[in-house]
Amino acid sequence: MNARIGCLVAVWAAVAGVWGVGGFAAFERRLIDWYAAGHAPRTADPQIAVVAIDAQSLKAEGAPWPWPRATHAGLIRTLSEQGVKGIVFDVVFDRPSPDDAALAEAIKAAGVVVLAAERVAEATPVGLMETTSPPAPVLAEAATGVGVARLALSGDGAVR
Repeated sequence: MNARIGCLVAVWAAVAGVWGVGGFAAFERRLIDWYAAGHAPRTADPQIAVVAIDAQSLKAEGAPWPWPRATHAGLIRTLSEQGVKGIVFDVVFDRPSPDDAALAEAIKAAGVVVLAAERVAEATPVGLMETTSPPAPVLAEAATGVGVARLALSGDGAVR
């Protein structure tokens, strides 16, 4: 009986040790992915739309990135006319632009726009300093809110 308990304790200690140093990280990621795939909603909510700026969008717009803020203002107006309940930008508008007034007007008129701020880490002589780069003040004032945009990737490059 004592040999069995000793064996169980040894196995438990080995598993805990491997788990503690990240030895099961790949297994854990696969388990999370499996669970999410099996329990995700099967139908999309028609009131929620994700607007992404990807390679196809850049090609369709025909303008190089970054787009003028007037382009974003037009997008906000179009989405508002279509009755969206919220618009969240994962684009940081931190530097002032000549188009800021038009974008601020569209943001304020929509009344449902959340803008992104970005955390920036800088090396200093005394260590790493993290600051936040918020949207230009006129835009932040017009927005419903401001949130920090940070995409955390898992060790395998996936977002979980």
